[in-house]
Amino acid sequence: MDRYYSKAKGGQALRKKVLTQAFGRTLTAYFGGDWLAFLAYLGEEPHPSEEIFQALPETKLMVGGSQRVAAVAAEHGLAPEQVERMLAAYWQQSGADSPVEHRVAVLGRYWGEFDAIHARQERGMPALWGLVQEHAGSVLRAKDDDRELPEGDVHERLLSPELRGDIMSLWGTAVLPRWPERLVTEPFPHVRLAEALGPALRFWHGAALTAWYICEGPYSRTDLDGLANYHHHELDALDALGCPIPGDLFSELRAAESRLGPEEYDEGDASEYEVGEGISLTVSMQVGRGKRAGFELLRDIITRHRRQWTERYFEQYLRAQWETNLRALAEAYHRHAADKGKAPTPKQFAKLAAPSANLWFGGDLTGVYGVLGLKAPPAPTRNRLMPDDVQAFAERVYERLSGESYDLPPTWKEDPVRRERHNQLFDLAVFAPEYVRVEEALGGPPELKEFGRAKFEHRSASLAPDTDEAWRFYGEAVHASLAEAERHPPEEVQAGPTTASPDSGVATTAAPTPEPEREQGFLGRALGRFRTR
Repeated sequence: MDRYYSKAKGGQALRKKVLTQAFGRTLTAYFGGDWLAFLAYLGEEPHPSEEIFQALPETKLMVGGSQRVAAVAAEHGLAPEQVERMLAAYWQQSGADSPVEHRVAVLGRYWGEFDAIHARQERGMPALWGLVQEHAGSVLRAKDDDRELPEGDVHERLLSPELRGDIMSLWGTAVLPRWPERLVTEPFPHVRLAEALGPALRFWHGAALTAWYICEGPYSRTDLDGLANYHHHELDALDALGCPIPGDLFSELRAAESRLGPEEYDEGDASEYEVGEGISLTVSMQVGRGKRAGFELLRDIITRHRRQWTERYFEQYLRAQWETNLRALAEAYHRHAADKGKAPTPKQFAKLAAPSANLWFGGDLTGVYGVLGLKAPPAPTRNRLMPDDVQAFAERVYERLSGESYDLPPTWKEDPVRRERHNQLFDLAVFAPEYVRVEEALGGPPELKEFGRAKFEHRSASLAPDTDEAWRFYGEAVHASLAEAERHPPEEVQAGPTTASPDSGVATTAAPTPEPEREQGFLGRALGRFRTR
């Protein structure tokens, strides 16, 4: 109230003059965001020049409709091939499927392979931890005393090459909101796929892992009795989407737990101590949970319920995933336009749309404009610099920065100075792919302020006392590692719509041709038939 009257120069205040982010939250908390309700509470009238939107425009999503090509062609007296060409021209790609439809099809294939991998898991096999990449973690895996670097990620070993190629193709690019006119490399395409599949993937993968680790050890994040509570966020989300997990899954698992075998421990390391003449003491230790026979029993229960859920809900669930995401984006777009009185600029739109663009369009914002039925700016271009093997690239950067091979660091107790230096160089090597992404977006090496001075500065002492000198050395190390990656490409190149540069050996993608203005006449009306309400 004080804020309102401090801005009411002529007796009345404009909404946009009053509502900062903090006061906007207060308005939402007490008046549901309704500015007119707040004015009524004060006994004030709206400002004469105030334009209050009582409702946002109806959202219509144009996501494709290749299944309806024949019907639309017949309705307009056209050959189906003509309608397919119209759709392909609209989406600036071959084929009538929209970018969303392409990704939905690949998600369906992924789900089929994911199900089959879990269904054939048996005792004695390696665990499936890592089959799903849930977090965009470090591209450089830390070494510690108990774990060496794995030979390869689980998904790289178990998913088919064709599927991995399609995942790389569809989720291997992204947009950075500061530079919407460029596509950059996405180092974690499997993480983006997992985000697109959402809570269903997290739950079913988590349930299968719980069954495995309860039986195979050494420990599990939860027990079967606590499985539903552990995944309550995912279960609530699936309920809200109308695709619930049946409760009898949990009751069957609890009943089956009593049929598992007894815990069997492997013999641990033993130490023998002399405690007196002719007397010795042997000490051994068992860590974690023992193994229990019966994993296949739990596996089969989960597999049966997962397949029943898939048959009943999966298609509906996938549609809800992309539609909920894109409708929320459309609402954010319309709210921005209502608040500002004009459509967002490309950079403002990129800030709103980047998460959706990266999940469903490979970062191409023109596809998002197309789904919302909006006039799009020119299509983004791409200048790929990132090597295929990002892990090996980050290791090379570490080795150039440190002058030694990437290996197990000393402990803090052994050598705190070397350990601190290792940690700083480790972080800088992890940042190297982000440096390359920014360079891809800019079209040239980034300046320190464009990369982010704060995150670099407090780690730069390991390179040079002067931050700017350290930045110069860091850039040289990154570019030298890139050049080395070009001379020594990985043996296996991911499949997908890429071409190999003959002189570099690095996969490159041709820049998309600029997109023409979207047709607003007959083509627009015909494509409107494909919109989903």
